[in-house]
Amino acid sequence: MKITYWKGVFCAEHSPGDESLLRKSGFVMHEPTLCEQSKCKACWAKIGRRYWSARVEHATRLRPYCNERALGAMRDHLGKLATSRATDAQIVIPAPEGLKYLPYQRGGIAYALQRKDTLIADEPGLGKTIESLGFVNYIRAKKVLVVCPATLAINWKIEAQRWLVDRYKIFIPKTTSDRVPEESSTPLLVITNYEKIIGVAPRPKQIAVEQIHMSSGPHESTPRAYLDELAQVMRVSGLETPIVVLQAGDGYRIHSGQIQLTVAKRLGWKEISAIVLGANTPPESIPSDARKIQLDTKLRASLRRQWDLGIFDEAHALKNPEAQRSLAVLGEGGLYHHTRRSLFLTGTPMENRPKEIWPIAATLCPARFGDWWEFARRYCGLHQESRGGAKRWVSDGSTNASELQQRLRTSIMVRRLKVDVLKELPPKRRQMVTMSDDNVDWSQYPELRQSNQQFSDYDAALARLEAAKTLLEYQAAAKELESVTIEFTECSDIRHKTGLLKLPSCLTYTDQLLDGGVDHVVIFAHHKDVLEKIHEHYGNESCVIYGDTKMKDRIPIVEEFQSGRKRVFIGGLRAAGTGITLTRAATLVFFESDWNPATMRQAEDRVARIGQKRMVNILHPVLNNSIDANMVQKMVAKQAVIDKVLDHLPEHVRRQQTGMPKTRMPT
Repeated sequence: MKITYWKGVFCAEHSPGDESLLRKSGFVMHEPTLCEQSKCKACWAKIGRRYWSARVEHATRLRPYCNERALGAMRDHLGKLATSRATDAQIVIPAPEGLKYLPYQRGGIAYALQRKDTLIADEPGLGKTIESLGFVNYIRAKKVLVVCPATLAINWKIEAQRWLVDRYKIFIPKTTSDRVPEESSTPLLVITNYEKIIGVAPRPKQIAVEQIHMSSGPHESTPRAYLDELAQVMRVSGLETPIVVLQAGDGYRIHSGQIQLTVAKRLGWKEISAIVLGANTPPESIPSDARKIQLDTKLRASLRRQWDLGIFDEAHALKNPEAQRSLAVLGEGGLYHHTRRSLFLTGTPMENRPKEIWPIAATLCPARFGDWWEFARRYCGLHQESRGGAKRWVSDGSTNASELQQRLRTSIMVRRLKVDVLKELPPKRRQMVTMSDDNVDWSQYPELRQSNQQFSDYDAALARLEAAKTLLEYQAAAKELESVTIEFTECSDIRHKTGLLKLPSCLTYTDQLLDGGVDHVVIFAHHKDVLEKIHEHYGNESCVIYGDTKMKDRIPIVEEFQSGRKRVFIGGLRAAGTGITLTRAATLVFFESDWNPATMRQAEDRVARIGQKRMVNILHPVLNNSIDANMVQKMVAKQAVIDKVLDHLPEHVRRQQTGMPKTRMPT
């Protein structure tokens, strides 16, 4: 078989045994006598009766059979595919002193620099946040907007303070009544969440019936309603269905809604519950469903300005084009249209089916993906089904998946898997994730607020350890540090209250991980009531090992998780931290921590052990401004120092031992 390129199409010279491979690759047989010649590219190319395709994505699947002419035609396409999988790039990206980007992060930034808008769809855990901040550093954006889930806003701020080269004024609005600061010479970074950009639904008002007039013209809407049925519904439910009206002089004019004015009058109503909009509101901008109306808040209005860069994290939240968050970002007048460049970040651009990526793809590249019906027919298996006695269009399938991936990669999407870059990553990657405390009732446990005084003894002992010059000094400082650690471990009351206080935020965070593409998660906590609440939240998706779980029952529980029948493993730090293997997961989340480093390492090694072929992400979600955040920050940052205390002495201290030379001499 041989594939060549001729007048804009790829065509095949083949034997009968090649037909199955050609059809599987997307090629079709051209029948000149049966096609509409004026619209047929194959007829225009005069290839006769042959298998052919006008799509380069189909030809790439048959590269071994392509001649030089065909390979030349797909060279640009193959180059774009390669850059979307790039594990490095020869590019210099500004970074703060002491920090550097991983090679594949440079490759992702290089891909984004070649485009106005980019979908960064790297597998979860590969550092899309750092990649985005590197992009900010390279283009030196002065006005940056970040929209992310509420639980990640503080974490974005921490990473920005660490990675941004320029000094930005960072603003995180607390309520929808806050306004974005006015423009100044200082670069501005605004971090908000999807809930705050949606707007608010207008409150219905009571309007006298005699003040309302029927509208006239093409926008009039008078839905049908039977008087008896309507009266019965209103009488039983006690509800008044809102209608949408426009102000008009001293009275109001009906624009659209669910109740006819004549119906209200015949029922004897004196007033109607109505949503009142401005007289200058364009009729075409008012949805027929009053519940879909969203009015600007002070925050939303102040966000409607020109941004140098918009970053939309966990962008799979925009998969439903009718949802308010999708309309607020991608809809007409949405935030995307107020950005000069945009980055959309998600580890799972398609959670379940191809139609979920269409809203983003159609917005970022309308030339390729803008036509919904063409997209659905080509990639979603669009067809009609009879449901409830009526025919409906169904687009829940998946077709031509390989072609769709290539079209995404060559236009808007860069995506690398852990398996592609694993050799560049450590076996473990520890990260503290600081969650917002806006919805936390600190009045329950005010003692859990961060207090620097509580850590002064620990800091002093740690400083003396690092400054030790002799063996005796090092041993004394190590002993003092261990004694401080024991004191923290014994603060069981603080640990318990902290675990309960941050539990709702932690559950929201792990929900986002699972929704964002993480297949399996291991969760460790210390207190039984915390473990029980986690298990209650995940129900049949989870399995759990408590301290009082019988030994004979533990192996079946672990096998349930290892076989994939359960998605979430929940275990006590002491009960499940040793003796079991949980390599089904590569993501480990500590809802509660232990100040004994050995206990934490034992728990980590349930996942990071023989049989694990992926990098292990070890996550510590903490509440902002809490003692817990301070504790975990010190634990993660000083893990190497603690390891030295427990496992071995530093080289310069080891040499202080009596008679020990710098190099061992032969005996």
